[in-house]
Amino acid sequence: MTDRSTTDLSTDPPQGADPRRVLVLGATVLVVLATLFAGWYGVSWAVAGSDDGLDFARERDEVVLVGQQHVINLLHQDYRKYDEIFEQLKSATTSPLSEALAADKEATKKYLNDRKLVTTAKARESALTELDLRAGKAKMLAIVELTGKSGEEQPQVSTGRVAVELTRTPDGWRLSALDAVRPAPAV
Repeated sequence: MTDRSTTDLSTDPPQGADPRRVLVLGATVLVVLATLFAGWYGVSWAVAGSDDGLDFARERDEVVLVGQQHVINLLHQDYRKYDEIFEQLKSATTSPLSEALAADKEATKKYLNDRKLVTTAKARESALTELDLRAGKAKMLAIVELTGKSGEEQPQVSTGRVAVELTRTPDGWRLSALDAVRPAPAV
């Protein structure tokens, strides 16, 4: 007679267990897990693709790049090509900035010609401070490196900060205001 109270600790499968059945069960578990993972990944991908935050981030990045380029274009001046540059500026600005540029066109042209002035700009850093997609308005700050050369003089390099306002038009984002930001007074 055998004692049924002892536990069989052997790792051998019980008699009558089919090894193929164990393999099928293991494969089934793997297929179920793979299906669950694929479903979770697919849903996550679909949600991320239609996420409003993703659209907002894309628009934000576009506004920063466009704003930087408009600032560079606005600060680039060349007495030899002022009329051409002025036409480009008109298409990159909205009122009241475009009106102010038009009002100062002849005085600016004379100033540049008298000094044989050429300036170039590089946007070093920039950041949006406000973005309202519904209203089509944005504000940003930019640190700009300005290089100016007058006649035969050596180029002069200066760095400054500008506050920029942009407005969305049917043709894209345009500059609506640009102002120099003064340094804070020393305490």
